Amino acid sequence: MQGFSNKLRDPSGFALRMTMVLFLLLVTLFYILSPKPQTLTPTSFAAGTECQVDTSANARASGLISIGADSALTGKFGNPAGICAYDPKAAFISFKLPTYAELKSRHFDQAKDNPTAFVNKNTMITVNPATQANIPMGAAEDQLYYLTGNLELTGNPSGSRTGIIFIDGNLNISFADITYGTATTGLVFVVKGNVNINAGVQIINTVIISQGTIYTGGTGCTKSSVSAPALTITGSLISLDSTKPIVFCRILSDNSTPAEVINHQSKYVVILRDLFSDTLQKWTEVAGVPYIATQLPTPTPTPTPIPTATPPPPPTLALVANTQSTGILGWNQNCGSSTQKMLIVTTAEWRGDASSQVSGISYGSPARSLTKLNQAFNINGPLVTIWYLIDPDSGTNLVTPTTGTSEVAFGASCWQGVTQSAPINSINSTGIGTPSINISSFSGDMVIDGISVLGSNTLNVGLGQTQMSNISSGLAHIGHSRKVGSPVSTTMTWSTAADKNWAMVGAVLRQAP
Repeated sequence: MQGFSNKLRDPSGFALRMTMVLFLLLVTLFYILSPKPQTLTPTSFAAGTECQVDTSANARASGLISIGADSALTGKFGNPAGICAYDPKAAFISFKLPTYAELKSRHFDQAKDNPTAFVNKNTMITVNPATQANIPMGAAEDQLYYLTGNLELTGNPSGSRTGIIFIDGNLNISFADITYGTATTGLVFVVKGNVNINAGVQIINTVIISQGTIYTGGTGCTKSSVSAPALTITGSLISLDSTKPIVFCRILSDNSTPAEVINHQSKYVVILRDLFSDTLQKWTEVAGVPYIATQLPTPTPTPTPIPTATPPPPPTLALVANTQSTGILGWNQNCGSSTQKMLIVTTAEWRGDASSQVSGISYGSPARSLTKLNQAFNINGPLVTIWYLIDPDSGTNLVTPTTGTSEVAFGASCWQGVTQSAPINSINSTGIGTPSINISSFSGDMVIDGISVLGSNTLNVGLGQTQMSNISSGLAHIGHSRKVGSPVSTTMTWSTAADKNWAMVGAVLRQAP
């Protein structure tokens, strides 16, 4: 109790003694744990080798301690064989590209279903091949999927949330464009096998990461070997294996625009930030004056070229493509059940007979009136008119003309996948001899025409055109055909058995966006 009483009588002296003891312990630990300048032999490391040299009396090697080995470097390091890195770039975090197995292990196998964070981890899908119907994205939670086989995409998955899909097999994108996503959501496919993009696909809004080979023009295609419309990727294509580079297969006939365009979207930086970044530690040894890493100048980004507008593909003809009729009773026309439809009707008349002129055409019940687009009148008699109706009723409905005589001939076609506005670049022409018109077009447009000649003349459709109607009412004869558009312009021609007076109209249908 006496010793205890002495401490109480001299508390300040006891505190001072304890402070000195702690200080000596800290100094001892510093020299035990930190690199010893005298054992680093910095004089053996001249500038430009592994370590920078401090030439002062108390020399100490400076730089980042990194993995490596050098027989001349000794001391206390985080690894038993450290070296000094003198390059300023060593002060910055580096990145490595993971493998498919690492990505799947980290972001699917170890992931948890987390409703509070709005993340839904789905059970393993063993259907082979799976389709977009097997990976719905929902509206409330982001989705994680793992497929043991292949995935066949023929359209967008349902829903609106972000989805990350791991695929052990191949990813095949067939025929349809992938336009899924909003300003803040999108799709990321991580594929162990190959990625095969059909040559008919033109738009893919997603990020595709593959350990196999990515082919942009069909399975196993070779570089610049497939003549196809341009492919626009809004997102990224990423190869995990340097021995299996992306194969850009497409080639355009005009050689003036890129066949494959990749547009970076910043939203995927947020979506992918946890998928690709590794957290690495960085530190420096401070000896008197703090070491400040020299920051590299911010690189100037290379401007992303603005892609040239891609000519759209031709619209797909609906179920009935070559309906033709004469007289005033009308006919039944099937326009199918798909979306973005358009009905085209061409009429041939004898202009000298005012009672035979078609004053209107209607379709469906209740009746909807068609709009007159263009008309050509040959002063010697033939008259041809082209009419259209946007988004006609689905199924089979009656087309009813308004006219005072049966001496009228009709050619009709119904289309799907067409831009829902009036056909463009419409022109008309008349003459005698060989009928011909030239219409401004893009590669991939669908060009349509209508021709009227007098009487029961023989009409032959031009080279490269597909005849849809060819019929005579006795006084008027109608021809109606189609042709896939060419760059700049497209020529439509017909021929008759003898030089006849003719009237001709044409227009361009364009793929819906």
